[in-house]
Amino acid sequence: MSNQPDFKLSADSAALVAELRKAVVGNTVSYETLSQIIGRDVQSAASGALQSARHVVQREFRMVFSTIRGSGLKRLNDSDIVDLSDKAREHARRHAKRTARKLICVDYDALPKEKQTKHNAALSMFGVLAEIATDKAQSRLEKRIEDVGKQLPGAKAAMEALGGIA
Repeated sequence: MSNQPDFKLSADSAALVAELRKAVVGNTVSYETLSQIIGRDVQSAASGALQSARHVVQREFRMVFSTIRGSGLKRLNDSDIVDLSDKAREHARRHAKRTARKLICVDYDALPKEKQTKHNAALSMFGVLAEIATDKAQSRLEKRIEDVGKQLPGAKAAMEALGGIA
């Protein structure tokens, strides 16, 4: 018996999956169309159903959609999917920097020893994340992978992104 809870896709999500599966690469499925299919607004009341449907089509059918603000979902081609990494990398870098700025606001000397250790580790970790998520680090890593000809293991990739020898 599995420890995973039994998950049953809602009727709304299943209907949205069926519609999204019809999408051709490069085409947009409008929010209006999706809302009409289930009789609820997928941008508000039924946003969870749409999110579930997007997860299902990505996981089971390898279809990725990007939002077109106020319009709908566009099915991405392979090149567009790869380009999503730039936006995600920049988001991760900004988030790491914001979190580090929050961490330096604590009264460090008032923290118990174990919290000081956790603080230092977190500050170091977010510093590394911010550093390896730069354009320059991406370029270094791309060059190394071009030389090697394959994906690098995580630790070696991090070292290379930081400018070290992997």
